[in-house]
Amino acid sequence: MSDQISEGLFSPSLRAIRIQKAFPFINGSVLDVGCGSGELAPFFPIEAYWGYDPDEQSIAHAREKFPQYQFSTSFPESKQKFDSIVLLAVIEHVADPAAYTTFLKSYLVRSNKSSIILTTPTSFTSWIHYLGAHLGLFSLEADHEHKVLFNHETLTRLADDCDMELSYYKRFMLKLNQLAVFRMK
Repeated sequence: MSDQISEGLFSPSLRAIRIQKAFPFINGSVLDVGCGSGELAPFFPIEAYWGYDPDEQSIAHAREKFPQYQFSTSFPESKQKFDSIVLLAVIEHVADPAAYTTFLKSYLVRSNKSSIILTTPTSFTSWIHYLGAHLGLFSLEADHEHKVLFNHETLTRLADDCDMELSYYKRFMLKLNQLAVFRMK
């Protein structure tokens, strides 16, 4: 999935709101999964941030925009650990969210303060997102790439499947999006 910041009239605003909602829960060192053009990076010290995105064009843009930060199309070495792992509008694009989240958990520092922070559209927004994407309000590519949409119950189950707990949950943006914080048990 490429960075969709430039696709859709509201996409830049949506990203800014997601960052604003997730930011209070992010602490320490950060692995930004699906970092896109790196918009989250400047909120953190250079040595405490690692941006990952599988899309080479997005990573090239992030490196150009924030050259002092670490961005890669590969995950860091498995021995590198982070206090916070952030997925802003990413998990809904993953074919096997439980396996992916469990893999990401292996990058967490073993602490009850370590967390995975994610935002995702709510499950009942699929028709709104579809319509908005076709009207040019949201990213059409993102709409086509959605594999699964979540609600409170399925996010709780996802946390359980990864042997984590859903420690915080809140809907935002007219209840069309949601923030979930998974903590180590």
